[in-house]
Amino acid sequence: MKLFTVKTKGYFQYNGTDVKPKLNDAWYTRGFLSIWQVSNWQKSTYKKGSNYAEVYGRGNFHFGLEINGYGLVVQDQYIKVYLTGNKKGTVYKKTSVK
Repeated sequence: MKLFTVKTKGYFQYNGTDVKPKLNDAWYTRGFLSIWQVSNWQKSTYKKGSNYAEVYGRGNFHFGLEINGYGLVVQDQYIKVYLTGNKKGTVYKKTSVK
């Protein structure tokens, strides 16, 4: 049974001196009957200097119990999926789960 899927889509441009990240989209889908919730969802780009860039989607995936506005989180995972690009034209797919 699939709990959820997290994906990102983008590309990189290099003009001889600078890597530029271009985000097409980043999204998640919950599996059928999944009890997982998502908060703090973000999709964006990140640049570090002129040689490294990334496009990403990230958020907190969690489930738990809530009664009268008070909750107990049973499990919480910070998940980030991203593509990195550098000035050499190398692109990597990466995933981070904390």
